[in-house]
Amino acid sequence: MTKTNFFSKKNLLIKTIALIFMLSFFLPFSNIANADTPTKISTEATTNDVGPNLSAKYAISMDLKTGEVIYSKNADAKAYPASLTKLMTALLFAEHANKTDEITFTKEASIQPPYSLHSNWPGVSIPVGQKMSGEDVMKALLMFSANDAAYMIADYVGGNSKNFANMMNEEAKKLGMKDTHFVTANGLQDTDHYTTAYDLAILLKAAFANPWVKETMETKNSSIMINGKRVDLVNRNELLGKDGNIAGKTGTTNDAGNCLASVYNRDGREILGIILFSNDMHTPDNRYKDMEAMMNYSYSAKPEVFIKSGQSIKDVTLKYKLFGFFGPTKEITAPVTVDQDVMMYNNTFNKNHTDITFNSNGDSAWKASSKDSLDLTLVSGQYKTTVKGSIGISKFDLIKANIFVYLGVLVGIALIVLIILFIIRTINKRRSRRSRYSSYSNYRRRY
Repeated sequence: MTKTNFFSKKNLLIKTIALIFMLSFFLPFSNIANADTPTKISTEATTNDVGPNLSAKYAISMDLKTGEVIYSKNADAKAYPASLTKLMTALLFAEHANKTDEITFTKEASIQPPYSLHSNWPGVSIPVGQKMSGEDVMKALLMFSANDAAYMIADYVGGNSKNFANMMNEEAKKLGMKDTHFVTANGLQDTDHYTTAYDLAILLKAAFANPWVKETMETKNSSIMINGKRVDLVNRNELLGKDGNIAGKTGTTNDAGNCLASVYNRDGREILGIILFSNDMHTPDNRYKDMEAMMNYSYSAKPEVFIKSGQSIKDVTLKYKLFGFFGPTKEITAPVTVDQDVMMYNNTFNKNHTDITFNSNGDSAWKASSKDSLDLTLVSGQYKTTVKGSIGISKFDLIKANIFVYLGVLVGIALIVLIILFIIRTINKRRSRRSRYSSYSNYRRRY
């Protein structure tokens, strides 16, 4: 073998090894799928309570379309719902019955206290076993807030009140009412029958989305038939039809105080509101004053900067393969930053319940480091939106974190190359010696 051929093969070998090394080095920059769970990020924003001075102990207003909380006052604190419970009773009734169904007046319905169909109109009685149309029972429940109508529904839908209470709690769970427990179908006082203003806002939104419930809550005046006699009803929501109030439900007990649920529509925008324990039951007008004050504020309120652009939210941990598709799995911690002003309504509910979630979607740290912008998910209660952010990690950070490993690989490859070259050179020397010895022997034979 000539010296030229030797160096030619040597150069080819060096180039091949270098190419293999470079490919293994840059493979980490490709898309590597890792099983990575979403990481919650707590905000560091601070807010101060603003809004109207309400007599109600618990209150909330919410954009009906987006689910954004606009105003809150102890919205996630335990409270008694009184007859706002009947929103759940009405929703289950609408989901399991029809307007034309015949609903029986049961024994359990007959023992319910006023306000009730069997006791509130002189000369009008309803014996056990008497039937009413589903449409009339729904009107009695939501317009008049009849306590016995709630148990007519409970027995018809659930078979008995205990089964119906279980159905109420299952529906509450399905809706995401995490701090609610129902015992009675009509909301009469029970210490184990409780909710929060926020959970009732979720319920009101769901109930209003049901056409039959919505239609009934929107009705100001109507009539029903009780045992063959016509009874005129007036919706007990005194704000109905005034200043944008399009639907609602009242409630009152000694322990719950005066309560009110309402839906408003002003200039096409719908906002719902919940008022609980507004002063005391002897001053029922306060719940209406509170609702009007809260709605006037809510329609004028504007989102404010909740988290400033450039603010670091929280460190997150990302996984990656040291050499792309192979090598040990490693982790690196990096800060996540929002790249836009996050706008939200200024209230304590948003302050206490807002999380920003970053989901790597299986991308490794190498992939994340190559993205200029990331989609972060902001969640506050059931409100969810996307905000832009970035992760404070670069390819250089990853290389730097593993610099000694990569240097070790380089040294290892260099040693392998030197060993291979040494072996090749040794082999070539032996071949060269044999060639010279063969040539010399042939020369001796000739001469």
